[in-house]
Amino acid sequence: MVHGWTLSDPKFQLFAPLFYALEVLPILVLYLRRAPGEDPPDRAEAALIVGMILLFPLYRIGVSNDFMMRASIVPLALAAVAVGERIALRAGRRPWTASAPALAMLALAAVTPSLEIARAFAHPARPPLELSLPEAWAASDYAKAGMQTYLAPAADFRRLAPLYRQPATPDRLASRAHLP
Repeated sequence: MVHGWTLSDPKFQLFAPLFYALEVLPILVLYLRRAPGEDPPDRAEAALIVGMILLFPLYRIGVSNDFMMRASIVPLALAAVAVGERIALRAGRRPWTASAPALAMLALAAVTPSLEIARAFAHPARPPLELSLPEAWAASDYAKAGMQTYLAPAADFRRLAPLYRQPATPDRLASRAHLP
């Protein structure tokens, strides 16, 4: 499936509870939880962050659900900043053991980024190949999915040609010579 709702996908049904429990729930609990006397998060900000984090996985765009991976960067970053700020504020007020649950949840939520860092070391970048994009695509793991997810047919660009700036030709330059 290149794009569409993920609710009917058996893989999503199998892994979604695990994803929400390990990746989303710790962040949301840390973000929404507050200590006595601490200001609550802004309601609009909290609603946007929670809504986006919960809803983005429900629709797939791209072979590896690129939409969710890219679009969730902003709400996750905002939640991370808020959580980090809260942990830093609490660290000075009470012993570290009181922050142990929050730190444990952060460690749990750090599993995926840690795996991504490990993957980068295990599979370092390759030197550039002398291949065109379609040739490189055909040689990749994504070849089975087809390029229609990421590349538009040339015919689509020809239909949009009137929107593009026309190339400069001697005739066109001469016709503009009288302009101020």
